[in-house]
Amino acid sequence: MLNIALIGLGRIGRKYFKVLKKNEHFNLIKVLRKKNYTRKNTFVKFYNNRNKFFSKNKKNVHAYIIASPLNTHYEYIKKILTKKKPLIIEKPIVKNIHELKKINILSHNVKHPVLVNHTDLYNPAFKKLEKKLKLIGNYRKIKIEFGKFKKIYKINNKSSTELPYFDWLPHPLAITVKLVGFPNKIKILKEKTTIKKKFIFQKIHLRLFCKQKTIDIFFSNDCKIPKRRFEIKGDKGSIKYDAYKTKSLILKVKNEKTIPYSFNNTPLENLLKVFHDAIIYKKKINDINLSVKVMKIIFLIQQKLNKTNINVNLIRN
Repeated sequence: MLNIALIGLGRIGRKYFKVLKKNEHFNLIKVLRKKNYTRKNTFVKFYNNRNKFFSKNKKNVHAYIIASPLNTHYEYIKKILTKKKPLIIEKPIVKNIHELKKINILSHNVKHPVLVNHTDLYNPAFKKLEKKLKLIGNYRKIKIEFGKFKKIYKINNKSSTELPYFDWLPHPLAITVKLVGFPNKIKILKEKTTIKKKFIFQKIHLRLFCKQKTIDIFFSNDCKIPKRRFEIKGDKGSIKYDAYKTKSLILKVKNEKTIPYSFNNTPLENLLKVFHDAIIYKKKINDINLSVKVMKIIFLIQQKLNKTNINVNLIRN
């Protein structure tokens, strides 16, 4: 069993904490969070001082997870990569292009596993999709829909740069980059930003073009019915996944019976399994390369949207 340290115990950090408590591969030994915190009946040590967190019992830590607020990512990534320790980073990895360039350079010579939690890429359904994709023949259209009512993005004059799309678009963009690569053209077909009682809501429709393929991405954090689905149409069939409605991957091939695939493991459980195996079997996995491409697209979209006049703070932790 590997000892792991968790940075951040907010909304995302608590998900890791819950899964790690039941995980057979990792032993969570310490957590860094803002406030002083203790929990009964646990062997986990909690810190609210980062110097003490990194210095105490450091030789026993085999790996780290960064699930802290976005504005802290850069310093933590830099510190842990320098320590040459295996690492999981919550997306988005950094908040600006300056940090992205530095992390990209720093990651070039990394030999230990560095994973980024692009949730859908570690979804067992996506892994199955990659294996079955060739069965639908030549495909040219991909449709990805993400949506949920999320009242967590709030106007705050003390911070800037982040809108809901900045937090959400790494999901569908990671799918896009993984399947077809970096787009050669990006169009924003629709964008609507509204503010309700100091909370920010967005609806966006993007169209990306890459290798004679068209990718339509729909996102909203103001929808009553949650959506997390993607569909790919080829000349021999189609393949689609719906995380909320059918909770299965549906493969349709012409003149053949429709095949549904169901899955037991959650994406987070699968992420931790991949991470564990990469450490144990010394596999070189570096998700930063893909994440750099994802963030470059985000920053291009940011320029197109030209929303820098709205000061907001992403309330995640």
